[in-house]
Amino acid sequence: MDIDDAPLDDAPVIIHADLDEFFCQCERGRHPRLRERTRDGNYVPLAVQQHDDIVAVSWEARALGVKPHAAPADVRRAHPSVRLVHVPVVASVDDPAVTKA
Repeated sequence: MDIDDAPLDDAPVIIHADLDEFFCQCERGRHPRLRERTRDGNYVPLAVQQHDDIVAVSWEARALGVKPHAAPADVRRAHPSVRLVHVPVVASVDDPAVTKA
């Protein structure tokens, strides 16, 4: 049986979710200044950082060569047009209230 002839109940389903872009859009929702657009109509390039790690990169920043897990300082130096936003941190491992037994 060819895939085109398979009943819908038996058809394979493939879901692709771009979570990097999802997290960037969440930050744009939280920070209106990140919704600015460039002259060509795209959003400003955005990378989301947590501590000293880039955890999400927008499509616009990817086009400039920004990669996940880069050091934020390196991104700032190489791509000054990329906006960096730090995700909120609820508690730290170094917080005595968290590590207290």
